[in-house]
Amino acid sequence: SSTNPFFSDFFRAASKETLDYVFRHSLDFAEVFTLVVVYLVFISAGSRKLPAKIARAFPGDRSERLVRIGAGITDSMERFMTVKTIVGLGMAAVAGIMMFFFGLDHWLLWAFLFFAANYITYIGSIAACIPPILLAFVDLPSVWSAILLSILLVANRLVWIDFVEIKMSGRQLNLDPTLMFLWLSYWGWAWGVLGLLLAYPMLAAVKIVLSHARGSEGWAVLLSEE
Repeated sequence: SSTNPFFSDFFRAASKETLDYVFRHSLDFAEVFTLVVVYLVFISAGSRKLPAKIARAFPGDRSERLVRIGAGITDSMERFMTVKTIVGLGMAAVAGIMMFFFGLDHWLLWAFLFFAANYITYIGSIAACIPPILLAFVDLPSVWSAILLSILLVANRLVWIDFVEIKMSGRQLNLDPTLMFLWLSYWGWAWGVLGLLLAYPMLAAVKIVLSHARGSEGWAVLLSEE
């Protein structure tokens, strides 16, 4: 039919633009991603010496409160990196196997995108689904194959993010999703990829500080989902 070539050309052009964008920015993203991971690792390693320093600097009850706050922030960052890494690897592996068996072009690139984008809380894993789904309608032999792969990719994302990640993290910080989205939007606009990667740890740190500071517990409750 006359509409098929039109949609085929449209999706092919869209996928080409997506590929060009991803390849042009992949090195920059990988560099920033590596720096953020190294930065968080060094923070975690250096935090082991922090309690002794705080005890010497602020003797008494004040030091104990500061140590609890610091321990909470460190634990949150460690759990964030651990859970995100495990979930990202699992989601990327399953998605990669699906795309490989369906014969989707550049399946390894899209699998890596699932892994890397998952560090951007909430919106990263959703955004990672879009390029392979668009490409599926161009490269796969039938529309039904593209629809089936799209459903499987979305279901894979739902299982890993909405079930496995929540189970592993235990909703440890119970952050309000609407506030988290606005927080991500602001820091993504202000700092780009770096802001998106650090947004969740920063908001987690803010909530932990508020929950331990006298008179600020109510603000911590306002940041909570429940």
